[in-house]
Amino acid sequence: MSCAAIQSPPGGLKDEIPPELIQTIPDGGSIHFKGGRVELIFSEFVDANTVERSIRVLPTLPEDPEIIYKGRRIFVEFPDSLNENQTYIISIDRTLKDEHKVALAQGIQVAFATGDKIFFAQTLFKESDIEIFSLGKFKETLFIIFVACW
Repeated sequence: MSCAAIQSPPGGLKDEIPPELIQTIPDGGSIHFKGGRVELIFSEFVDANTVERSIRVLPTLPEDPEIIYKGRRIFVEFPDSLNENQTYIISIDRTLKDEHKVALAQGIQVAFATGDKIFFAQTLFKESDIEIFSLGKFKETLFIIFVACW
């Protein structure tokens, strides 16, 4: 006599639906951001092997933020010593994939500001960022830049 083998049921359609960012904590566009943890919640589990290389923070920080993966959630740990009146953007490019290797449909940017406003018209790239861009790290990201109106 032998025990039954535990396995997934056979058949079914191939997953072709890309993961989606469904929530951020705190909300994207938040002002008076003091640093600490930002939680990115996706519609499905993401591939742990694609997390580190697909997420960047702009402008670059003196130390890279810690990125922690937990299933459908990615945590980005910002330092507590952020510049005043600065907009920071978490950029997620299309190299982020779900557990079935389906890539994001398009890149995602989530902005947070340490001051009273989100400034989208500021210079977001330093020479080193442009160098990274030319190496293809962001080649699949759709960048949308807004101008703050007041």
